[in-house]
Amino acid sequence: MNTRKKSGVKCKRKSWADWFPNTREPAAKACASDTVTPIDRGYRYRKSYLGDRLARLKYNKNKNRFMLEDIAFILGALEDGNFYSRPEIGEFLIEVEQKNKEWIEILAKAFKNSFQIEPKIKKRKDKNGIFRLRIYSKEIFQKLQELKSKSNWLLQENQKVKIAFLRGIFDAEGSVIKNKNRITLSNKNEELLRLCQNLLLDLGIKTGKIWNLKWGVKVLPINGRENIEKFNQIIGFSHPLKRKKLENKLKCLANPQKWARGR
Repeated sequence: MNTRKKSGVKCKRKSWADWFPNTREPAAKACASDTVTPIDRGYRYRKSYLGDRLARLKYNKNKNRFMLEDIAFILGALEDGNFYSRPEIGEFLIEVEQKNKEWIEILAKAFKNSFQIEPKIKKRKDKNGIFRLRIYSKEIFQKLQELKSKSNWLLQENQKVKIAFLRGIFDAEGSVIKNKNRITLSNKNEELLRLCQNLLLDLGIKTGKIWNLKWGVKVLPINGRENIEKFNQIIGFSHPLKRKKLENKLKCLANPQKWARGR
């Protein structure tokens, strides 16, 4: 309770409502610090959820070159990665394993562009032909986990960010079906597949119904020549082997008779 002393006696301080019962109290005048926005501090992508969540990462020293597309690509690619943490000893690890070294290097470059950090890439001795990318960082770990747990913000991002995310997740979990006019995306998380379905639809790419495969894995298909060609033109693969398979598929679709004779 607001009080004030008067002649040694405590008196109740009258509020705005006491003095002016039929009027609303005016809002307090904002100070300069209240009106500073991310764009005023030199950050880009003022209306972007992704930019707002990541703009203050200390690893991104040059904020004017902040690459939201690279971050979106990383988030999609990490569907093939793992997060490990041991808070009691301060260890926070992001790890991705892949047979294709070129793709691992593409992912490492995206991390470097976004966070100014050089991931460690090593060939595993216990598994032939497997390359491992590792990043030790509590801050990057927590931010990427937060963005992965709430992925519906992607629907509000611009097309470049959507495309980058889809390219990353198709690199990680996508397949080009050899004997069918189909590209598939497989994942156990049906909500994530629904999100990808909506993102693809926003880009004009139609998909089939999601079906159950086995062991809890669900599949989102892209069927037909028209949709496969749109996928290649708009999104495509950055994974070298999958990109090659898609190129071969498009050649088959362009000349099916020649392909049939060559089988």
